[in-house]
Amino acid sequence: MKLLFNELLEDDKEKFHIPHDSTPFCLKLYQEILQSPNGALVWSFLKPVLHGKILYTPNSPEVNEVIQK
Repeated sequence: MKLLFNELLEDDKEKFHIPHDSTPFCLKLYQEILQSPNGALVWSFLKPVLHGKILYTPNSPEVNEVIQK
């Protein structure tokens, strides 16, 4: 069972661009999210936040100037 879990996790790492240096806690969190109903959709929204990226729109010079401040 553990081997199967690790194989699924490796497949998920590639498919969902999960960092290979993730901690065991984070790997477990990723796996639980991806195994839940609509997990891939949830992951697409959570990934940038969990990786410390701030999403904003529109990508314009004015907005970029405000973000840089």
